[in-house]
Amino acid sequence: MTVTGSPFHCTVIESTQYFQVGSTAYIDLPSDSHRIEISDPNNHHVKYVVNNYKGEFSLTQTGTYRVHIIKDNEVIATRTLHVFDTTKIDIINAPEAVCHRPAVIGINMTKVGPGKLTAAIKVGNREVAHSVRQSPSNANMWEIVFHPTQAAPHRVTLFYNGVPKFGVLEVPVKGPGNEPWAGGLE
Repeated sequence: MTVTGSPFHCTVIESTQYFQVGSTAYIDLPSDSHRIEISDPNNHHVKYVVNNYKGEFSLTQTGTYRVHIIKDNEVIATRTLHVFDTTKIDIINAPEAVCHRPAVIGINMTKVGPGKLTAAIKVGNREVAHSVRQSPSNANMWEIVFHPTQAAPHRVTLFYNGVPKFGVLEVPVKGPGNEPWAGGLE
């Protein structure tokens, strides 16, 4: 796209990026005649500093920030930054599991921000198959489902946008025992 009266040609790319809360974002400015306007997730203006044609600002809360690059009072490019906080992942249900029975770990994602939850589950050095799914009853609740086959502690590491949540959850797994069990009955 060409801006009237400008010797520059601007190629606008739809850019969506994920950042951790507390990090610093940098926006490149083509020249001194360009400026930026930044709004936080609550649509308040964000202060920034320009140094060597780079706008620098802090990401202090979860949600979506919008950055507009402006020349001659015309928005020539917009960038969206999604900010998340892995410390806000809340494990609400991690019961003791039993071999050969489904185990479900409940996760509250209400305050985490935009992004994708993934997990890794291991027993010893062996990966354990699992799924991550949204709870059918609540859009902010997620479930990690796995079927343990070994009576040993299973280590669960949670990731959000590829960033690990601090700490590892250890789920104890008991042997199946001899008690009768029927699945799917209510």
